[in-house]
Amino acid sequence: MTEHEETLDAGDPYGLTNLTASLSMKVIAGPVGAHGVREARQNNLTARLETCHAAATYRSACFGGTRPCPATRGGSCGRRHGSPDTQQAEETQRPMKVINIKRAAAALVIGFAASAHAEGELSVLTWEGYTDPSFVEPFTEATGCAVTPTYVGSNDEFPAKLAGGGGVYDLVSPSVDTTTILMKAGLVEEIDVSRIDHWGEIYEQFRNHVGVNYEGGVYGVPFTWGSIPFMYRADRFDEAPDSIASFWEDESLSGAISLWDDKTNIYIVARLLFGTDVNVYDLSDDQLAAVRDKLIALKPHIRKFWSTAGELVNLYANGEVTISNTWGGYQSSLLAEQDIEMVEFIPVEKADGWADAWQIVKGTPNADCAYEWLNYATASGGQCGVVGVTGYSGSNPVVLRECLDEATFEALNQADFKYIDGLVLWEEPARVDAYINTWNAIKAAQ
Repeated sequence: MTEHEETLDAGDPYGLTNLTASLSMKVIAGPVGAHGVREARQNNLTARLETCHAAATYRSACFGGTRPCPATRGGSCGRRHGSPDTQQAEETQRPMKVINIKRAAAALVIGFAASAHAEGELSVLTWEGYTDPSFVEPFTEATGCAVTPTYVGSNDEFPAKLAGGGGVYDLVSPSVDTTTILMKAGLVEEIDVSRIDHWGEIYEQFRNHVGVNYEGGVYGVPFTWGSIPFMYRADRFDEAPDSIASFWEDESLSGAISLWDDKTNIYIVARLLFGTDVNVYDLSDDQLAAVRDKLIALKPHIRKFWSTAGELVNLYANGEVTISNTWGGYQSSLLAEQDIEMVEFIPVEKADGWADAWQIVKGTPNADCAYEWLNYATASGGQCGVVGVTGYSGSNPVVLRECLDEATFEALNQADFKYIDGLVLWEEPARVDAYINTWNAIKAAQ
């Protein structure tokens, strides 16, 4: 499979105007490597929760800075009933426990009612952790549908790769600021929610989100959600940072900073420059230019832009970086497995909130297997499986109660959806081409 390497027009950053009828032709993708993330992570969530003793400081063993303190309500932890930008460092000693996630996922073979033994092979374009063997294997056993993943490191890869030959894939799982791009471009199909057994159990806020609905139809099935906090090595800081302004002001961080290779960096820098009330999804040309110049000024101090979870983990493990943004709870847990203590935090500039949704690629010949996966992804096997592997929050709180105890359920903000309302939930920018061009200009600058 070849990458989409042709030069993209400045006004058409994804090359969508060059779409051809090839989107209806399917080619099964070859196997994909493990991308250096991990071997099997059996019982990972259980181990992390049973050793959790620092929930109030949001350390990696307790899912990091995206989760409020499970042992307190308001008060010392300050984030369950408050805004996510409030953080205090009071320690708690209440460990959380969870039912064995692997066992819960395996039980789905009994509890998951496949509509038919569909058989086939699904080629999916997705994020690391979303097709982990620990919960994909029970799905394949129950349905006969094999799953072959190709991983992305940025949402910008979804439209670019579909435009460059989308017929390779059957399913994609972009975030809700990108699902709309695929809908408008005709790259994904309307979903028949009558075929999704657990549709009515998914959070209403996600079912009704603009990133899921388009022109009266449903084009996405919500899967996971969380935030994009920042994190740092606990052994490298005497005083906890609370603002990204330190990236420019603290000389000791020079060369030890890493940022995700994604246009969403524009959002938090815009809030730094223009205040937290600015609409980061509709910035003017002058505002985008100011963000561009601010980030270009930071480039000499950035060790590397990271693309995959494994890449960022390696940067920390090798001692190359000490602070970065992160996929909340995920990379910090991988580093915890290497006995590297990380602390996640939400800066005063707030954090972005994200939600990912599965979409069916236009013209897939594997529609039956695709619907089997959508059903599984929103049932206990898929939800408990992905939460156990990634530490993210799930879209279906009803089935998650089958594998999470109450303390863990609350720690993941499954019981109180108000938490995500305090984040800046991603949306498609009003002028996505301008944002893409701005980010590309930042990366190209010398």
